[in-house]
Parts: sequence; structure tokens; C-alpha cells
Amino acid sequence: MSRAEYKRAMRVTDDLENGACACQKSELPPVTVPNDKSAWQHGELLTDKIASWVQAGYVAGPFDCPPVAGFRANPLKVVAK
Repeated sequence: MSRAEYKRAMRVTDDLENGACACQKSELPPVTVPNDKSAWQHGELLTDKIASWVQAGYVAGPFDCPPVAGFRANPLKVVAK
């Protein structure tokens, strides 16, 4: 492994362990947005899927208020197959 490859590998490992820089010039404001209408149309399916994610430890919640400062939430959408 060359010196450049080693340096890149160390940077990637550090990003995986500590999180990568998003290369933003400023902090983004907190935001929450409404879910897509498909989330309401397929509510039972979506609720079951999210519950399985919570149980598996992939996600946390639900929360009465944002869990951290600057919290940003993306809308949920169901794409039927």
C-alpha cells in the first residue's frame, strides 16, 4: 500500500468510526416536513415497517419533541411495488 493509499484508508476508517464531514459552510436550520400522502394511504404497512426498524435498533423514536438540537426530519413516502 502506498503512502497516499494508507492515508486515504486512515481517513475512511476515521470517517466510519467518528462520522464524516458534510462539507457544509454553515449549520443548517432545524426542519420537519409533512409526510407524503402515500404514507397515509399505506399507514399500516409503514407503521409495521418502522416498528421493525425500532425493534432492530436501526432507528429510535417516536419522540414528543426533537431529540437533539438542530434536528432535521425527512418526509416519509411509500413506493408500492
